[in-house]
Amino acid sequence: MESRRPSQAFRQLFRSLTHVDPENKIGRYILDENGEPVPCPDLFQWGEWLEGHDKARIVEQTELKDGHRVSTVFLALDHNHAARAGIPGADPRPVLWETMVFNDYAAIESYGFTRRYCSRADAVAGHAAVIDEVSRWLDAGMPKDE
Repeated sequence: MESRRPSQAFRQLFRSLTHVDPENKIGRYILDENGEPVPCPDLFQWGEWLEGHDKARIVEQTELKDGHRVSTVFLALDHNHAARAGIPGADPRPVLWETMVFNDYAAIESYGFTRRYCSRADAVAGHAAVIDEVSRWLDAGMPKDE
């Protein structure tokens, strides 16, 4: 089935509706030309950026043994729900990167390998740490399946 994009007229009409979040309460972000996150309160600009920047969102992807993969990506949506909800004492920095581990079947979440970060540098370091942790886990003979 062929995908159809909305007409320009429809897009302009839809843009005139409430699609801009001036305070970015939803927490949308894109990466600038230097790979740094910048708030993107415009839903359409954010969506268009996401459509054209799949590779820019990938920080690192590493294949391990037995079909396991470690993937670290830019999320483009702030996952610091506590801060955005206004919970006192919450770290105010946006959480925009994530490392996950996958096997041949799905994400492996129950072993605590998923990590989230506030900076690209932390994401790169976290990716390496998860590779080490998962490699040790696999070398110890842990099961491939959950």
